[in-house]
Amino acid sequence: MHQILNFSKIRRFLSLAVLIFCFCPVGIDSVAQTKSSLPTVVVTASRLVNDANTLSLASSVGAFTTVITNDRIKQSPGKTIPEILSSEAGIQFQDLYGSTNGAGQTIDMRGFGEPATANTLILINGRRLTDLDLAAVDFSSIPRESIDRIEITRGNVGGVLYGGGAEGGAINIITKSKAKPGRQSKVDGGLGSDGYREYNFSSTLNKDGFSISTYGNRVLGDGYRDNNYLKQKNLTFEIRRNLQKGSIFLNINLDDQKLGLPGGRIVQPSNGTNDLKNPRGAQTPNDYALENGMATYLGGSYDLNDFAELILDGSVRRKDQDSDFRNQDEARDTVLTTWSLTPRILLDTSLAGKSLTSTIGLDLYYTDYNSDRKRKPNTAPFTRVKAYQYTTGIYNQSSIKLTNKFSTSIGLRLERINFQIGDTAYPGNPGSYGWPQTTFKPTLAGSETEYALNVGFEFKPTDLVKFYGHIGRSYRTPTLDERSGTAYALNSFELKNQSSREIQGGTKFLLGKTIIDTRAYFSKTRDEIRFDPDDSTSFGANENVGPIYRYGLESTINRKISETFSIKGDLTLLKAEFADGQFDGQDVPLVPNIMASAGLNWKIKSWLNLNTAITYEGDRRLANDEQGNFTKLSDFTVWDLDLKGEYRSFTWLASVNNLLDKDYQTFGTASDTTPGKYSVQTLPGRTYFLRAGLKF
Repeated sequence: MHQILNFSKIRRFLSLAVLIFCFCPVGIDSVAQTKSSLPTVVVTASRLVNDANTLSLASSVGAFTTVITNDRIKQSPGKTIPEILSSEAGIQFQDLYGSTNGAGQTIDMRGFGEPATANTLILINGRRLTDLDLAAVDFSSIPRESIDRIEITRGNVGGVLYGGGAEGGAINIITKSKAKPGRQSKVDGGLGSDGYREYNFSSTLNKDGFSISTYGNRVLGDGYRDNNYLKQKNLTFEIRRNLQKGSIFLNINLDDQKLGLPGGRIVQPSNGTNDLKNPRGAQTPNDYALENGMATYLGGSYDLNDFAELILDGSVRRKDQDSDFRNQDEARDTVLTTWSLTPRILLDTSLAGKSLTSTIGLDLYYTDYNSDRKRKPNTAPFTRVKAYQYTTGIYNQSSIKLTNKFSTSIGLRLERINFQIGDTAYPGNPGSYGWPQTTFKPTLAGSETEYALNVGFEFKPTDLVKFYGHIGRSYRTPTLDERSGTAYALNSFELKNQSSREIQGGTKFLLGKTIIDTRAYFSKTRDEIRFDPDDSTSFGANENVGPIYRYGLESTINRKISETFSIKGDLTLLKAEFADGQFDGQDVPLVPNIMASAGLNWKIKSWLNLNTAITYEGDRRLANDEQGNFTKLSDFTVWDLDLKGEYRSFTWLASVNNLLDKDYQTFGTASDTTPGKYSVQTLPGRTYFLRAGLKF
């Protein structure tokens, strides 16, 4: 039996939204009295936007992209990128710790649950940040001051432009590339709850065709829980040279992090264990993770003629991760290096008298993976996993305006994937828990061809209404961590590629100063890669399962009451369920059926702004609880509030997160070996933060 959405919770939240709207002193303006026109829905990303030159040379219609501008980022009471994103329709964020500047926070778009990190593609300036391992993108390594805007494209339409991994959607973080003339600098510092401290600086110089920018920060914190400290350093440097017909740039990013890993709080009713009585405690008081990364990007653009531009860039990214899991008597040392070359041509021309925009590109990626599994950080490995993967992808995304009211788009990507993965056992070196590692998986090598496709439309009968939609197919390949599993996992290296088919339709209205955008979607995923707990052993395995159905409704309302007062509301209803196999009809774990948010921005004075956001998420199953045998994680409502301002060269901020001091969790795991036992990641109650800065 399929579960029914809890509409009583929907009614409660809608009632709250109505109260907020009623509080506003100005009613909705009459459509007949307004000459405003509906803004164009632009489905684009930095692959289609060259910020240093022309802004929009091509676009893809039919999907829905939200652009969080720099002003909206400043107005958001969320301190981290995932917290800012979580107030948008269709986006859920999972938080393992809290009070860690975004470390341990992940994004889930359209209900993938535990493997969300491999199904939501994260990019920076149109270049992939999501790696071929299972480690989530570390949002804490991106200085917030360096961000110009964030583009959120829902659904699998991004698979054509960016390749595999955009099953749920793509989030493109665009950094600042246009510095103001002259020199500008800023320094600030902040203090918060749980020993949180941060120090930030930025400096830009734009003179004689050269633009140089530097952003850096240092973050320290004790964390909400024991053994949940954070030590983080980030530095971003870019130099750009504007030429007569283009530009060239060099961008370098460095980051270094040490993070304490407290583990989940254990609950086992059969023996009376309930660690939730001490939510700040640590199950693993000595575990930690180290990570340092380096990324270098080099590229440029050249105007071939009045309607064509060539963009050529390449990059190398290296991520070194070390972890010590004392509780499991195991440590890891993993190095992942990715090289890329991504040339493309942007066209803005006409075909048979019709406006045509197009992006034609080639993606070349090579990834090298080395992972030593050890008993302790300073001992020799008991097994070593080595792998590589290189891909060659060609793609085209084009849009044509057939009439003044109707546009259509089509995109196609073909990609060739070559990989090899193998491991070596060292039986003379003691393994995890002291067991010798005497077996190894046979080396696997292969070549595969994949494709992504989308077709979209946009129909605008009047300036006040717009209809849009798309159908599409996308894919993702198994990550190297999913193939390798744990030292004693049941799975072999062999996993199939995952694919999804999706259909989406939406409508956008302008009612006076109110914009309403609502869309519905349905997707079917085949061979989805998920962890399958096995009752007969102490270790499960990564397997292909499916099909899985996902369908839902997303709605966003924006209203500008006055030049100084605006409100925003988002509602998401979704269902993610297994459609076959042993879990047929069961909900996908960690996916709530309802999410909603309401926000308010009030410019009280020229030097004082009030921003607040209320977020609601419904209950969800624990990870590993596909059968629904455990108590769900409870639904929750979180209210965040901040006051910020700027007077001459002085800036300041005071914020309160989780104002009502609610006890809530977003992530928990059911035991696959002990009936009734589970663990949850506890999160902070009410927290405070103060920041002050100076511009010069």
